[in-house]
Amino acid sequence: MKPQESINNYNQELRDMQSELETLTLQDVHAGG
Repeated sequence: MKPQESINNYNQELRDMQSELETLTLQDVHAGG
């Protein structure tokens, strides 16, 4: 695997985790957090 591909995969994982965090946060807010 090329270094650039590795970086792209890492960035994609970060974005996935970020959106998961945002989803959880939104759920907490709607639940009266």
